[in-house]
Amino acid sequence: MRIDPDAHLTYLMAKVGHLLERRLDTALRATGLTLRQFSALAHIAARPGLSSADLARALLTSPQAVNTLVQRLISAGFVERADGPERQPRALTLRPDGLAALQRAAPIATATEAD
Repeated sequence: MRIDPDAHLTYLMAKVGHLLERRLDTALRATGLTLRQFSALAHIAARPGLSSADLARALLTSPQAVNTLVQRLISAGFVERADGPERQPRALTLRPDGLAALQRAAPIATATEAD
């Protein structure tokens, strides 16, 4: 029996998502952001004070993956994490450079999506 993966909606949706992610990553490269970083900045801008766990849920990924992402955004000067105990949820907020990067990237993402 031969099963064609293209006959399955779930596979096709995943394939389209992957292709869009690659296209957006390429388009956003000029801003110095990946699609994942852009998405994280957009979520934090929309909900200042978001925790890493909330961000992981919003990005449909694991807390471990988000912790790595957040560390990179902090190192880049785009995000800051509120002070507090290491194991407690700490609020994430955009820094001015993070907002500027998001504002530069948003029109590029919108144009790429429209394409």
